[in-house]
Amino acid sequence: MKEDLDEVVETVFRRAPVLARLVDGAADKPTLVADLDVSRSTVDRAVRELSVHGLVERRGGRVGVTLAGRLAHEAFETYRSRTGDVLVARSLLSHLEPDSEVDERVLEGATVLKMNPAGPGEPTDQTAEFTEDVGRLRALVQGITNSDGVEAVRDAVVEEGMVYEPVYGPGIAEFVRDHQLEPVREMAATGRFRAFETGPMPFGLYLADGDDDVSVSIVVHDDDNYYRGSILVRHRDAFEWAAGVYERYRRDADEITDRFRP
Repeated sequence: MKEDLDEVVETVFRRAPVLARLVDGAADKPTLVADLDVSRSTVDRAVRELSVHGLVERRGGRVGVTLAGRLAHEAFETYRSRTGDVLVARSLLSHLEPDSEVDERVLEGATVLKMNPAGPGEPTDQTAEFTEDVGRLRALVQGITNSDGVEAVRDAVVEEGMVYEPVYGPGIAEFVRDHQLEPVREMAATGRFRAFETGPMPFGLYLADGDDDVSVSIVVHDDDNYYRGSILVRHRDAFEWAAGVYERYRRDADEITDRFRP
């Protein structure tokens, strides 16, 4: 069965242009030659190979796609699209371990934001944009957030009523207490701030839940803990994946909200 599957996959990849054309409608061979700008012998071989696997069939003098052929074409296009999304993000993914828990579906339609050169803090404008019109923000905080970024979160919590629930990685909570305590204390005083602390995490993660949409930001740091960039996605599948990752880390974390209370 495996050998047959490999043969089918190879045929779908190699004969994708012919299969795609036939998904659009049945055609005779001269039409395929003209539409695809290939030789008659190429069309003959493609039709023969696709027919062997039941992906196309002859209908009188024309060739048409079967249901199996249409579904195989759709699977091929999905693979191409997801691979394209991975390639867009690969410069940031290269800073993560190969076994990092990132599902390729999460990268669908992603916007990749890079930091050149890399820096010690996450850009303020990205943090501010991510808190706009958001009711609840959850985060796995792997690296340092610039002070202006903390102020943007503070404004959203104190002035706009946003709920903020960060899970800090090693050393981050201590840095916040030493350098960013005042705005965090103001957040804690509202009752809409809960902080947690846990062990190492493979990447940073922000989940913004707004009235009209959801957003996820995968935040990537290098081995020196310098911010390299973010992968931003705005669809429900990514949000559900991110929520699952966040909840696993939070479940094993210690609550430290009292450290930030006045």
